Amino acid sequence: IGYIPTGSTNDFSRSINNGRALTLKEQCQAIGNGKLFAYDVGRINDEYFNYIAAFGAFTRVSYDTSQKWKNTLGYAAYTLNAIASIPEGLAYHTHVKYEYDGVTDEGDYIFGAVANTNSIAGVQSPLVQNAQLDDGQFEVILIKQPNNILDINRILSKLTSGNTDDNYVTVFKTDHIIFSFDKETAWTLDGEKGTPNQQADIQCLNKAVSILTADSSNQSNQSVQ
Repeated sequence: IGYIPTGSTNDFSRSINNGRALTLKEQCQAIGNGKLFAYDVGRINDEYFNYIAAFGAFTRVSYDTSQKWKNTLGYAAYTLNAIASIPEGLAYHTHVKYEYDGVTDEGDYIFGAVANTNSIAGVQSPLVQNAQLDDGQFEVILIKQPNNILDINRILSKLTSGNTDDNYVTVFKTDHIIFSFDKETAWTLDGEKGTPNQQADIQCLNKAVSILTADSSNQSNQSVQ
């Protein structure tokens, strides 16, 4: 694949180029004479995603924000829409049971994501800063429902520091996870609306797609002939 990102956030482009925002000239040079990078993609039931599948609070922001505002304001459009939805988002929670690598757990969560990216919503998140796009593993992020304002502050602190040593923010790696919900739950896939479901079977497809990139430091790169 040759890829010229023209969106307002471009998480995927940032990740495959180690956080760099390439110029249009660099993007064209990558397609004409770049490096091949084979990266992992995800499958959720019968759908696919490049870098993130998520449910819960604020996940509707990416696809509910109008294209007009995205084009005009870029990342600020997401931020404004997220701020407007904060009361609704914090009130949201769903009971989730999940299974991976022989582990089974459950709880009430306001947010969950299965990610293969170093950037989420335009932010270089410390929770996924060490993610490798071709290691056959996804980073899973789960945030439990807060009970009060102090819990919210603790969660925000964990998210900004990358420290997950308490019961509110859980991060782990896996190549296969199954989520089971009490009711049909909406998902967003790469920022677009996915199919709501009551059970989500998510698998990592290792190095399933090869993309042309200008970044020669990616693992698994090989010269284009």
